[in-house]
Amino acid sequence: MGEYCDTQHTTIKTSGWTIVVVAAILGILSTAVVATRMWLRIRVQRNVDSSDWIMVVALIFTVAYIIEVCIAEKVQDFDHHICDLSPQQVVILMKASINTLKTIH
Repeated sequence: MGEYCDTQHTTIKTSGWTIVVVAAILGILSTAVVATRMWLRIRVQRNVDSSDWIMVVALIFTVAYIIEVCIAEKVQDFDHHICDLSPQQVVILMKASINTLKTIH
């Protein structure tokens, strides 16, 4: 990693809050779409299918992931370039990334 950081890294200020804002906007949009779909299925069509409930379950996992990303940004230094982190912080970041992958799958 040291060789990469020496040749490729420039001091660009990264913004960890960008991922939080994008995740929040897309989470709100996803919630609105699923809520509208469920409302239409229940009130208008009066026919709720298993695919509708699968979307609700997927939305729950999406919201959990968004919360996890927000916490990771604040606690796990997502707003720093990897070259600016100490080896201990890199290990913590990698563990958090692996745990996130476990949550998704």
